[in-house]
Amino acid sequence: MSGIGSIPFNEQFSLFGKLGYAVITGKPGGSFTGSDANNRAITYGFGGQFNITPVVGVRLGWDKYKFNDNTNPGFNGYGTNGNATLISIGVLFKF
Repeated sequence: MSGIGSIPFNEQFSLFGKLGYAVITGKPGGSFTGSDANNRAITYGFGGQFNITPVVGVRLGWDKYKFNDNTNPGFNGYGTNGNATLISIGVLFKF
């Protein structure tokens, strides 16, 4: 879940920022542990939107997830901290 704030520059282009909280679920292997590992993460990001028409837009975003996996104590006994970055592009239909 994230809150988004947007700054429009004109009718076609705007920038946005977001801040939120995510629950990341993974299967064993890689950085996840246990049978089904859940990590809670603070997430933030920014991006831009270009409106092709009044009802269709294209959005490009960059998001960062900072999580703490307390289910895997690791060598120091405190858990594994991690970061994940997501770059996305999407089409927005307004109705």
